[in-house]
Amino acid sequence: IAFHVSGGTTEVLKVRANEKGFDSKLVGGTMDLNAGQIIDRVGVFMELPFPAGPHIERLALENSKKIPKKKPKISELKVNLSGLENMAVKLYSESGDKSLVSAFVLEYIGDALCLLAGGFAERYGEMPFVFSGGVMSNSLIKNKIKHQFDASFAEPSMSADNAVGIAYLTARNIN
Repeated sequence: IAFHVSGGTTEVLKVRANEKGFDSKLVGGTMDLNAGQIIDRVGVFMELPFPAGPHIERLALENSKKIPKKKPKISELKVNLSGLENMAVKLYSESGDKSLVSAFVLEYIGDALCLLAGGFAERYGEMPFVFSGGVMSNSLIKNKIKHQFDASFAEPSMSADNAVGIAYLTARNIN
């Protein structure tokens, strides 16, 4: 099962290798905004540089306050993430605490991804998960997932651009 989590996509794909590369079927993901979009929108709202991912992670690691608990809603292996932006903006407007809001956003996204992975395992059975995409270079989200699932992750330097995978498949099919 391949997760691609970035500003452009938050998708779950059932993947099988074939002689040319892979057959894949979209089986889940977000129904609205992508995880990376939320991170960047909240970061911009808090006046962080764009792209906000590294800044949000740094701030989240500095947080020492209790993170408000909100459970993402999953239905049919789909999640709505747009409500997270509204919750984060409200939390920042009330608290003015960038580190708390950053930790909240990353905790929520990590929870959403774990719920998607758990839902998939429940529906289709246990199998390895592969996570890639720019959001998956985040250590907090990655550690949350690793703690619960048999999961592999693209190297952070390879997560930010899906061209790496396309280049690999092209080279494999040329040779």
